[in-house]
Amino acid sequence: PGVFGPTARWLEQHGFRHSRLILVNAAREKVAWLKDAAATGLGRARRCAGRPVVLVDDLTRAHHRAAPEADEEVIRLLEAQGTLFQVFRPDTTP
Repeated sequence: PGVFGPTARWLEQHGFRHSRLILVNAAREKVAWLKDAAATGLGRARRCAGRPVVLVDDLTRAHHRAAPEADEEVIRLLEAQGTLFQVFRPDTTP
C-alpha cells in the first residue's frame, strides 16, 4: 500500500512513460510477469503479445544498506529466459 504513487512519480521524473504499473512482492517475480507479457500480452487489448519485452531496472537489491548490490539471481533468471533487459543507474544515467 502506498507504493504506486511514489513509484509512478519516480518513473515520470526519470522520463519513463507507462500505461500500466505492475509491482511485485519479490524482484524474481518480475521474470514471470515479463514471460507472460511476451507470450500473451497485457490487459484486454493483449498489447505486446508476441513482441520483444524489455525490462529497464536498476537490478539491485539490499536497498536498506549503504550501497545496494547487483541482484545476481534476477539477472541469471532473465538471461536464462532470454528476456532483454537494460540496467538503469539513476545516479549515472543522464
